[in-house]
Amino acid sequence: FTSLRNVDLSESQVPQFENLFSEGSFNGSLLETISLPKGLVSIENYAFSECYSLYDVKMPNSVKGIGRRAFWECFNLTNIVLSNQLEVIDDEAFVNCKKLKLKEFPNTLREIGMRSFNSCEGITTLTIPASVTSMGRECFFYLPNLKKLHFNDGLKSIGAYSFMQSESLTEVYIPNSVEFIGEFAFSGCMSLKDIKLPPKINAIKMGTFYACDELVSIDIPDNVSCIEKEAFLGCTKLSHITIGANMNEIESNAFFNCQNIKEIYCKSINPPMIADDAFDLYVKYATMLYVPLNSWQQYKQADFWCDFSNIKEFQ
Repeated sequence: FTSLRNVDLSESQVPQFENLFSEGSFNGSLLETISLPKGLVSIENYAFSECYSLYDVKMPNSVKGIGRRAFWECFNLTNIVLSNQLEVIDDEAFVNCKKLKLKEFPNTLREIGMRSFNSCEGITTLTIPASVTSMGRECFFYLPNLKKLHFNDGLKSIGAYSFMQSESLTEVYIPNSVEFIGEFAFSGCMSLKDIKLPPKINAIKMGTFYACDELVSIDIPDNVSCIEKEAFLGCTKLSHITIGANMNEIESNAFFNCQNIKEIYCKSINPPMIADDAFDLYVKYATMLYVPLNSWQQYKQADFWCDFSNIKEFQ
């Protein structure tokens, strides 16, 4: 099928063309447009991968799955309306679809595979439905023009490296239903100035906000007990930090190279354990540390915290 350019099967039934849709059926073809047949349930692995001229796909609402690398490196793919019954997008399905204008997913979607939408430079806004229960690593890695990101209420987890290097991202809504945010999920989001973290997460994972240059303040929820290494490394404009009441540990380089910290509010009565290199050395002398009422003495006797020159109690 390598010489086909425009294919319209929209009025056809799948049994008539079932041999057309085996794995890699149109791989590397000159196809420009295709309307898929009624009743099609799955777009197989590699079905349209490396179709460099493909720009328009019409998908019937019967489709429930998009296979691995199904549209991999379809550089000119611009228009695709996903089936309203879609449940699974497999690994690397739309990698390097640089012109793809996708904005939202159907409420039936359960799984977004690993690296599914890497380097989809045409995506500027995105809504993730609550039906999604699994997001593979790096599923939206490097969306350089993504500006607005909305997770619908009910979502439980955001995968590791999910939105890494989305360098234009300025607006993120994370619902209170989220219980887990994976490592490096928002690292390199250098335009992100503010983010409200959901109250149910219990840790800030490694590198979650690494090199978020424009992040100004962060409020760590009370449920969080650990800030892992490099969580906020290189957030050079971070000036205000609130640490939750149940914090137990702050790991190595968690806030290293954050050279603008003016205030730290630590709500924990008992000083958290903290690595010697969690902050830059200057923080002990240039930053105001606020601690709970009647806990000043505990902080003055605790490793690292005792070296702060400026400690005040707050109610």
